[in-house]
Amino acid sequence: MDISTSLTNRLIATRDLGIAIAASLTFIVLSIAAPRFASAQNVLAIVREASLLCIVSAGVTCLLIAGELDLSVGANFGFLLTCIAFMTVLHGVDPWVAGVIVIFLGTAVGVVNGLLVTQVKLQSFIATLGSMAILRGAANIISGGYPVSARDENRTFYRWIGGHWLWRLPNVSLAMAVVLIAGGIFLGRTRFGAAIYATGGDSEAARCNGIDTARVKVICFAITGGLCGLIAMLMFGWIGLAPNNAGTGFELKTIAAAVVGGTGLFGGRGTIWGTFVGALFLGMLTNGLILMGVPQFWDGIAAGTLILCVAALDQLARRTAALMSRRSAA
Repeated sequence: MDISTSLTNRLIATRDLGIAIAASLTFIVLSIAAPRFASAQNVLAIVREASLLCIVSAGVTCLLIAGELDLSVGANFGFLLTCIAFMTVLHGVDPWVAGVIVIFLGTAVGVVNGLLVTQVKLQSFIATLGSMAILRGAANIISGGYPVSARDENRTFYRWIGGHWLWRLPNVSLAMAVVLIAGGIFLGRTRFGAAIYATGGDSEAARCNGIDTARVKVICFAITGGLCGLIAMLMFGWIGLAPNNAGTGFELKTIAAAVVGGTGLFGGRGTIWGTFVGALFLGMLTNGLILMGVPQFWDGIAAGTLILCVAALDQLARRTAALMSRRSAA
């Protein structure tokens, strides 16, 4: 391992530690300001609410590290939620089978996005913005603009996904834990994970070292799309409903969770752990403000301010690191 790689790893570790400390301090402050905030029931509610966000944010983290972004995840989630409801409620498809179908369908959407970026050479912002509009329209065509509700919620599918396990933790949080652990190993302990970092850090250098950067990006888009299918299945099993506006603004929340968690906006840096803490950070902020009696619409202002501050600090850190590097070279 060369000096630059070692320095990068230390910086990443330091950022993760800083994020964890900031989240811990926020938890303490909110616990003092709103006594009910630290109750076991409320903490479990925060984790449950953050679970679906964390799952998709894991895929978005991989994409951002690879130097791309996906603005269609919210629309993809809403479309796939409508699809699983349509199949199970209106056509009698077994919900487990429908869940597998929407995961594959979401993966296919991700592959199309990846090909538009890598083969058609569209900017990911433009490609996924177009996909977002198409998926929103498709969801409305399928549902007719009306929410779709499950009919037989006593089936094993609904009882298991909506149930709880050890210490009353919801099963959707168990699914989140599995995805985050698998994602952490995949990103931090495999050669493909290293290829993702290399692709986002310096795409040209990665290609010169034999990395198929186009393939890396397509796979990252596919993973993100598949995770949208997974949370569509989990959401329908959890609440038994496919709202007609599901996923609205979800894409911004996933990017916010990753960025607040230390993932670089320009690729090459980030961790699954940091994204997990970032999602909990946003969840704590929203929940704490509500318990303090602050009107709900203020949570968007608080979250936006937090994102701007984190992005500004990230730019400052990058400039400081570049300045120190130039001075060392001189």
